Amino acid sequence: MSASKPVEEIMIERKSSGDSILSIIFSAIKKVSIVGIVYLAGYMQWSVAWFIGPIVLLVIRDQWKKTSDRKRNFAKVTSLSSEKEVVLARLNDLPAWVSDKYLFSFFS
Repeated sequence: MSASKPVEEIMIERKSSGDSILSIIFSAIKKVSIVGIVYLAGYMQWSVAWFIGPIVLLVIRDQWKKTSDRKRNFAKVTSLSSEKEVVLARLNDLPAWVSDKYLFSFFS
């Protein structure tokens, strides 16, 4: 075993030590801005709903977008592949009590 460190570890240590000052400053700025926003909202006597409402709407929009993207991708895959491949791929989604023997004898 060699006593020296690999080059990758040395580069990671140098990179993390150089970024530590910037990350500390950035973290402090984020915390001060959050405290400032909360103080300003209290000073202006705004409701908490003004902060929670947009966040809830953003989360709902993000989930809706993921669902629509998933449906769109499934439609693309379905249109590009053969019908037999699509049906066989969906067989894996069936519950465990459905056996292949029963399924294929039913459709034959």
